Amino acid sequence: MYLEIALVALSLAILGVVIMFIPFVVQFNRFIRGLSTALDEINRELPRILKNIDEISTNLRNSSFLLHRRIEALDAGLIKIQSLLGLLMDLEAIARPFLKLPALRFFVTARAVLKGVRVFSTVLRGKK
Repeated sequence: MYLEIALVALSLAILGVVIMFIPFVVQFNRFIRGLSTALDEINRELPRILKNIDEISTNLRNSSFLLHRRIEALDAGLIKIQSLLGLLMDLEAIARPFLKLPALRFFVTARAVLKGVRVFSTVLRGKK
């Protein structure tokens, strides 16, 4: 008799566990269906995503190549400007001793005097 009661109690316990396990199985089934839907969508969209990534990398490569070429062109222009400025500095170094000659200072002073005489004569005549 105790054996039969224990068997009934054990059967009820197993039935209770099975009943409690049903919501878990249903939720797990929904999760698997959702996962399957997401996987199908990823498989459907993946080629387009990969194509976009390929286009982006191609555009980035082309942009970096163009930028590199323009920087090289700018560098060449800057080298030319630098060499021109170096030439002007060399010419200034060569011309500096000649600028200290008295004859050159005389011409600069004479030009300033002539300009002053011209302004004086213009004011004297009344022209403005």
